[in-house]
Amino acid sequence: MNATQQNEAERRYPLRIPDFALRPFRSGDEEDVLRHADNPNVAGTLLDRFPSPYTIEDARAWIDFASSRPDVYFAITRLDRVVGAISGEPGEDVFRESAEIGYWIGEEWRGRGVVPAAVERIVGILFRRGFRKCWADVFGGNAASARVLEKCGFQREGVRRAHVVKNGAVLDLVLYGLLREEWEDSGNE
Repeated sequence: MNATQQNEAERRYPLRIPDFALRPFRSGDEEDVLRHADNPNVAGTLLDRFPSPYTIEDARAWIDFASSRPDVYFAITRLDRVVGAISGEPGEDVFRESAEIGYWIGEEWRGRGVVPAAVERIVGILFRRGFRKCWADVFGGNAASARVLEKCGFQREGVRRAHVVKNGAVLDLVLYGLLREEWEDSGNE
């Protein structure tokens, strides 16, 4: 772990909602991750690499992986207990100034404003690190996730028609993006 990652491993980012924060994953989070991730309604909106059913071994593997990149992968927590996850994955090569946002939250916490608050926070972190753009993809039909991004200032940039096969259904992939200038123009710094 380099110095930047070590500093990130010790950071906590409070959200605008009381009792909620982002922090790196750590050993001991396995049961919380399992409790919220082992849900077909959570997995149904994510890439197939997100296991379903989700096991304690999956949770251990995720925490080992995520804790090795504390500057990218964050636990969404309530009173320091994991209720979801969010990431800001840096692009590579010609995409190096952009970062992909990804997130999930336990079903019981949906619709409470937690995910928009987490997206706002991660976007701020990424833009302050110098990224020029944040982007995310949403499966067609996932109106809740589209609303989260739009609420956070993301613009719908296009649709890749019939681009995804999830649980046997062929779905569109809706593309969203937010430029640093747009974020700054909305009063953020």
